[in-house]
Amino acid sequence: AKEIEVLRKRLAEIETQHKSQEDSSRHVSTLGNVIVEADSPLAPELTAEAVPAKIKIPQIGMYDGTSDPDAHLGHYTSWMDLHGASDALRCRMFSLTLGPRAQKWYYTLPPHSIWKWQRLRTTFRSHFIGAQVCLIPKESITNIVQKDDETVKDYISRFNDQIQNMEP
Repeated sequence: AKEIEVLRKRLAEIETQHKSQEDSSRHVSTLGNVIVEADSPLAPELTAEAVPAKIKIPQIGMYDGTSDPDAHLGHYTSWMDLHGASDALRCRMFSLTLGPRAQKWYYTLPPHSIWKWQRLRTTFRSHFIGAQVCLIPKESITNIVQKDDETVKDYISRFNDQIQNMEP
C-alpha cells in the first residue's frame, strides 16, 4: 500500500511536469554540445542526465535516410558500447549522427515520445526500413548468370556486387 502511494505521487509529479512543459513556450538551452528543447522527442528523464565533459561525438558517417538503417545503428551502437554510454546518452547523442533528411524526421517525432534507447532504435528502423538492404539467400547464387550482352568484366562486377548482399 505504501509503495502504491509513492508511485501515485511520482506519477502526479510527472504529469505536472509534462503539463508545464506543454504549456510553456519553446525553450532551448545548451548542455555541452547537445541542444535540449522543451519539445524534444526525448523524455525529460533522458535529457536530465548530464553529458560527460569529455564525451566524443561518434566518429561514424551521417545517416542521410538513403542507406541501410541497420548498418548505421550497428556502427552507432558499437561506438557507444566502446565508450560505455548509458541509455540516456545513446538517445541524446543519436541526433548528432543524422543528416538533414533524417534530422527532419527526428524533430517531427512527438514531444517526449522517446523514453529509452530501444524505442528510439525501433522507431528509427521502422521509419527508414525502405532503405534497408535485403539479403538474398545463398542458394540464389546459381541464378546469377552472365547476360547475352554483358562482358565478362561487367558480369564479374555484378556477381561480386550481388555476393555482398547475400546471407552469411
